[in-house]
Amino acid sequence: MCLDFGYSYTMMPNGFGQATQMEASMGMNAFQSLILLGCSPALPSFLCACFIQCVTNGINVLPCRSLCETARSGCASFIEAIGLEWPPELDCANLQEDELCFNGTSMSEKCQANRKSMTPP
Repeated sequence: MCLDFGYSYTMMPNGFGQATQMEASMGMNAFQSLILLGCSPALPSFLCACFIQCVTNGINVLPCRSLCETARSGCASFIEAIGLEWPPELDCANLQEDELCFNGTSMSEKCQANRKSMTPP
């Protein structure tokens, strides 16, 4: 799902402390039913930005607050209907809205360009 976002260099652990891409993939799998429902077109971008983060200048880039809020609001009624809550670790209030955050499109270019200047450990 995250292969189409224009960046191929990530660093683990991610911002949620997941040490491997397998752990990150398992974290994303919890949202599979919401992705299949298509409750928010922003959800796949948001999840990729959370779990398989782009790296620029040695920093894991987190998703923008606005991307989180769009994903959450689109899926809120579905989440509530099945008796669940938005996960606290994905709380939009903890995210920033600045030039370094991932909004679903703009950071793809920065991360893609950055990929050439960084080498994996």
